[in-house]
Amino acid sequence: MGERIVKAQLLILSFMKKVRSAAAKLSRQARLLARSQRGGTAVEYAMIVAVIVLAVAAAISQTAGVNSAIWANVSTSFAASMPAD
Repeated sequence: MGERIVKAQLLILSFMKKVRSAAAKLSRQARLLARSQRGGTAVEYAMIVAVIVLAVAAAISQTAGVNSAIWANVSTSFAASMPAD
């Protein structure tokens, strides 16, 4: 029984070392990203793309009604021009 507890403690200590190491690496990467200008530039480009996507979506939704009416008119005209059986 005591041997199992020792093995479990060693396993937990090993896991804790790995967690501390991963946390240190993550902290280091976060500091590097905070100093880097690339992260800010990527966010700016993402915001620009989001605004463009919203503008395109708004334009499409504004023209959808007109476009639907045009195709309905084409469909009606085409159906009227077909000879009846």
